[in-house]
Amino acid sequence: SECLFFFAMTSEYSRTWQNVDGVAGPTLRVVQYNVLAETYAAYFKGQLDAGHLAWAHRAPLLKQQLLEWDADIIALQEVDHHLDFFAPLLEGAGYTAHFAQRRLHPDGAGLYVRAGRFEVLRQQVVQFDDLEGFSKTNNLGLVLELKTKEASGLPPHFVVASTHVYWDPRKSDLKVRQTHMLAQHIQKFVKGKSTPVIICGDFNSMPDSGVYQLLTAGRVEADHPDLRPMRRPQAFETPLRLRSAYAALGEPLSNITPTFQ
Repeated sequence: SECLFFFAMTSEYSRTWQNVDGVAGPTLRVVQYNVLAETYAAYFKGQLDAGHLAWAHRAPLLKQQLLEWDADIIALQEVDHHLDFFAPLLEGAGYTAHFAQRRLHPDGAGLYVRAGRFEVLRQQVVQFDDLEGFSKTNNLGLVLELKTKEASGLPPHFVVASTHVYWDPRKSDLKVRQTHMLAQHIQKFVKGKSTPVIICGDFNSMPDSGVYQLLTAGRVEADHPDLRPMRRPQAFETPLRLRSAYAALGEPLSNITPTFQ
């Protein structure tokens, strides 16, 4: 079974969709989106029109897009309107809503699953602050084990995660450690079974990063530039071997934040 992971992409008012050729068999539509918490919108004043940043302006646009995509699974980060917007909106559209709030922050990670297609068997929250010897950032990952309800050709069970790793380029080693911690928990979650895994997230990372290398190759060497901030750099590895959903498109970058790397 093949594993995929997704990097966050920024929405536009209109889109030109690119199709990936050669996809055969049953399909699963997954939407991954950092929705920009209202709490953090103020950081972009001066870069974007204040009216466009206002939640009253963005909420109906998010509603329109999320419903139009008609996804099987929606993974979101920077969710700070879960109870008053995302949960009622998506539950009303036939999804089950799952949310993990960051410690000391109003936002968190969400996973919204098409109830008619999947049953949620288990849920786990991975608190990255449990890493010893690192700054506390309150970042986390949300992991679900799903059971396929219908005979669609999809695997009977699979795992999906939503995560947001730390942004600061000076903490590139922490990004790798947080991603490694999530991969470790997922591996324990599936207990060594050949269960397909989908990791969605905003990794604040580029294709040449240690994060990307860890997830795609299963190992990042101790001499990788991203591990230089560590006092004693070490290699990290995971049994997971994932394929980026954007690899076939040349890993297009869409980002409004200039300081994440």
